[in-house]
Amino acid sequence: MRGIYTLANDNDRVIEDTLAFLNSLFTYEQNCPVMLIPFNDEYHKIASIVGKKYDVQIYDNKDILRALDLCSKEIFGKETHMMRKFACWFGPFDEFIYFDTDIVVLKDQKDTFDLLNEYDMVRDGSIRKLGIRSVFKERIFERNLFPKHEINELFNAGFFASKKGVIGYDQLMSILKEAVDVSDIFDHVGDQPLLNYVMLRAIPRRANLRLLKPDSIDAWAGVKGMKVKGGRIYETDGRPVRYVHWAGLKPVAMRPYVSLWLKYRYPERKWVFKRVILNIYYSVLQIKVGLKSKLRTILKRILMKFFPKLFTATT
Repeated sequence: MRGIYTLANDNDRVIEDTLAFLNSLFTYEQNCPVMLIPFNDEYHKIASIVGKKYDVQIYDNKDILRALDLCSKEIFGKETHMMRKFACWFGPFDEFIYFDTDIVVLKDQKDTFDLLNEYDMVRDGSIRKLGIRSVFKERIFERNLFPKHEINELFNAGFFASKKGVIGYDQLMSILKEAVDVSDIFDHVGDQPLLNYVMLRAIPRRANLRLLKPDSIDAWAGVKGMKVKGGRIYETDGRPVRYVHWAGLKPVAMRPYVSLWLKYRYPERKWVFKRVILNIYYSVLQIKVGLKSKLRTILKRILMKFFPKLFTATT
């Protein structure tokens, strides 16, 4: 059975993102079951909303979720519930796709699922633009843990696809225990370094969706110059985007391409007026913040020119 996982809780922004994500997903995948992995113990509100509206089921193996929380504490010194993404490999779906909730899906997932006939994991390679930043520290090259060409195969943890049984529970726990001894190679506390580490350690048959299906690509919403048209978004070279990810761009009002997010958050005809008003309001806020930033920059340049001593460090 094929299915889709996501991770959420009762945080107001997360609820809003989850509704936009699900509305977009079911625009293109009407019959694919979805399961929500609780981010923490505060998930009953979102569970009730998505259960009634979309028939989303809740991942209920609390033992696995708790074990992953404890692993994160051993590795990073504190619990990070984002590690619960690893629970996907032990859920009910034989083949699955994981999406973060701050994503809007703009295409059906057939080609991604079909690649699982040949590969054990599918991810996109857009993070390669950043090199190893946001995953590993430079010292990873000194450790000889992986071939250098494999370290260039890193991915953003907001999207990946795989199959049940590719990683066994005991195998995963063993790899995560190993990670404790090399925790100083991870760029930050979170799921992304660990997911990449586990992929490199345990999943050799992996596919880069961006390379194998270049006709439509993933996109980070922080990329400038993309065009929104007809409920879709297009890269600067004109290629359609399969999904757009607002990772790191949390306040909805300040997000780039917020009109696209609003379309899927309020898709019903009765919400057209609300969508238009919010789009105008958010656009004005963004212009206002942008002008303030430019004014600060101009003021600083003027002060530096006429009063350079103000910016000269004293000893």
